[in-house]
Amino acid sequence: MNETTKRYLFLIFRALVAVGGVMYIILTMTWHDSVKVPAGHPLLSQLGLPEKSLTMRVVDGDITSVDPTAVLSLTLDRASLHPIEARITRGQLGEGPNDLQALPAVTTELRGADWRYALLGLLLVMLIYPILTFRWWMLMRARGMDVTVGKTFSLTMVGCFFNYCMPGTTGGDVVKAYYAARGSGRRTDAVMSVVIDRVLGLLGLVCVASVAGLFKLDDKVVRTITTYLWLSIAGVVLFSAIYFSRRLRNKLGIDKLLPRLPGGAMLQKLDAAVVGYRDHKTLLGFNLLLSMALHTCLALSAMAAGYALGMRRPFGLVLTVVPLAFLGGSLPISYQGLGVMEVIARPLLVDPPMCTFNQVVGMLMFARFYQMFFSLVGVIFLLRGDVHLHPPVEAES
Repeated sequence: MNETTKRYLFLIFRALVAVGGVMYIILTMTWHDSVKVPAGHPLLSQLGLPEKSLTMRVVDGDITSVDPTAVLSLTLDRASLHPIEARITRGQLGEGPNDLQALPAVTTELRGADWRYALLGLLLVMLIYPILTFRWWMLMRARGMDVTVGKTFSLTMVGCFFNYCMPGTTGGDVVKAYYAARGSGRRTDAVMSVVIDRVLGLLGLVCVASVAGLFKLDDKVVRTITTYLWLSIAGVVLFSAIYFSRRLRNKLGIDKLLPRLPGGAMLQKLDAAVVGYRDHKTLLGFNLLLSMALHTCLALSAMAAGYALGMRRPFGLVLTVVPLAFLGGSLPISYQGLGVMEVIARPLLVDPPMCTFNQVVGMLMFARFYQMFFSLVGVIFLLRGDVHLHPPVEAES
């Protein structure tokens, strides 16, 4: 199987996952104002229905009314020609597991959204782009590449545009690596600065999720995920200690092994570019803290969107779950983690009326929209053509 075939198969796989994620979201969301009737509720016996949980659609009345005497007309469509109907008052809706629970439709939740929280989420995302720029700029400067912050910012925004607004196999990191290497005279160092930057970003997300998970260890699922995350962090620390240690590298014969492997010359160049950061441990640690701050801003922005839509889950729980959802969404199997993030967040957050699946989907969609909104700034730099970190060399391929 050649590389072209593999590429197309991967594209097909991603498309199928994306379509599956969209279908999952569409089929699971509540599109009409509804009322959930829990198992064993007296209304079920009044209607002559089995004693199991079901959902009835509101066909008349305002489910968001504050008047407890407001009447809601409900219907349950059955295979028979005559649907089952019921009438309740708004005051009969409660928040306990044995109460009738309101399930607002998507449009209803959007109409009642607190847009001040939504704006707060947008402003929080704005903070991540200076962090992204400064983190990558420091990594390049540490390797002696003379680049300006302004040029780094323009190429960072172009990379974000390709990441969030241009689905496909040519991601923003590829674009950044290409223009960072072009005309630099140090292609390997330039490309590896992008790779190290991405690795630090992923590690920052893992660290945020790991720390947040410590506040929800009473949940079995969160406890299991948090344990694996901390084990992965320990593995990364151990691997890094071995890889960057001169003594251990000599004992393991890493420097002698690389030239003997297929593509040994290229592997030696890549290895030298990575090992070049060995003397910049403080810088790497500081950049890891920047990555954690960045992902904390992203998590808080998503939480603000969730609260804007009326979500009332505890702050600590949401702060634990959102980074876990982002971590799952970072896997390159679906565009922007569509469907993947929702599958992760649903069992951990959905608990009507404190949080509905509509609110979870809305929260994550707002988080995606925030990043797409600011990533469009990259179009300006792209159209201007001013995305080179170094003077372009026309003879260079």
